[in-house]
Amino acid sequence: MQKKAEPQIARIFTDKQTVPPSSFSRNQKMKIDLQGKSLGIIEEALRGYSAHWYEWIRSVKLINEAAGVRVRIAGHRNMQSAVASSLGAEPLLDRDAWDESVNRKPPLARQYQVLTHNLWVYRSCLDVLKKWGPVDCLQIPVVKIHHLAGCLLLTRRCGGQLFKRLVLQTNMPPGRHFPDRTEPVFGKSSVFLRMILSRFKPYVDKGLVCLGSDSDQTAKDYELLTGVRFIEFPTPRISPSADAPTRERSADAPVVFTCLGPSRHEKGSDLLLGAIRIYLQQPANPPARFVLQWTHDFDDDTGTHISPDPWITKHPAVTLHRRALSSEEYDKALLGSDCIVMPYRWKSYFCRISGQAVEAATAGIPVVYTENTWIDRAMTRYGAGLSFRDGNVADLAAKLAEMAVRITDFQRQARNRIPQAREVNSPDSFLRCLWGIPCDGR
Repeated sequence: MQKKAEPQIARIFTDKQTVPPSSFSRNQKMKIDLQGKSLGIIEEALRGYSAHWYEWIRSVKLINEAAGVRVRIAGHRNMQSAVASSLGAEPLLDRDAWDESVNRKPPLARQYQVLTHNLWVYRSCLDVLKKWGPVDCLQIPVVKIHHLAGCLLLTRRCGGQLFKRLVLQTNMPPGRHFPDRTEPVFGKSSVFLRMILSRFKPYVDKGLVCLGSDSDQTAKDYELLTGVRFIEFPTPRISPSADAPTRERSADAPVVFTCLGPSRHEKGSDLLLGAIRIYLQQPANPPARFVLQWTHDFDDDTGTHISPDPWITKHPAVTLHRRALSSEEYDKALLGSDCIVMPYRWKSYFCRISGQAVEAATAGIPVVYTENTWIDRAMTRYGAGLSFRDGNVADLAAKLAEMAVRITDFQRQARNRIPQAREVNSPDSFLRCLWGIPCDGR
């Protein structure tokens, strides 16, 4: 057993093995009764614990089962056995449009791949549904251009027979946003998106199909492009953070800043390294500890290789997690935080959501985040924290220092807003969107 590190020694976790997730049981009784209903989830990218595939699907499964729904899940045929076992998922799918190789093909090859993948989506979903039998609701969690035509064909051929409701969600915005423009700029691919999505309108109007996104801005952009209704889904992830008591800290304890999730350029992992260095080199700043999940090094937009230097890795105030965390480890790190840091770059996260931001808000933990992003709008709505200027390392360091000085005030604000955060992102709210249930329950 590894000895517990002393407080003055940096802890660097290098174990590459993924720890199986902790078991979870809900104490809260669902307000919505869906006893006897069946839900099918088909996700070709479900293989392991990386990205949001596992935790997101796990939460959807738990929420629905708590409401009496029978849930079946189909994932990639190379799914890790521990993932398949914990979810009760079946490894039925042999392709994955999210593979990096897809985006490296030349234009004509990419177009051909989009066409063939859509045909594969239709045939594979049809095969899965024939194996399962009819379901009340079929959900494909994250779709993009590689899936939509296949899903449209599936709806035309099988809608109302093999499924009574099809829920398609996307976190891929249809256009690009720029700081000096109020509306998105749609590229060439938007022509195909508009053509396909507009054909879903009669099915959406009937309630047979639900199109949605987890981001309010992305939903608005798709409606602007297509004229078809998109709805905003709340974040479904269930973790003990929503029910656990808030952590009390002593006045002289170091402020714990935490940044979880895979290290990536778009998530500003390199910005945070720079801000930590500035913070720790200024003796006037309050004592602080920084807990980062650095799963791998990466290259930035210029091709520069980004890796924590020895000064960071050996500093006694820095903890680096070098591997994927289990659900239990993730929740422990989250609940052990005084503040969550999300230095995500604006161009990637103006529209995109962060489940970590929702988790922080529902646990009453303040956040330092990039201004004018989805996270900014969410924290204004139901959280607490400070925003910094996009890509500005010095401003990020300054906001970390301000947060540390005023941590008691920010924690009080965050805890006072827990009810709003939990109401907006409640399991019942998610179920209403998924199953098309009005607020009056009818």
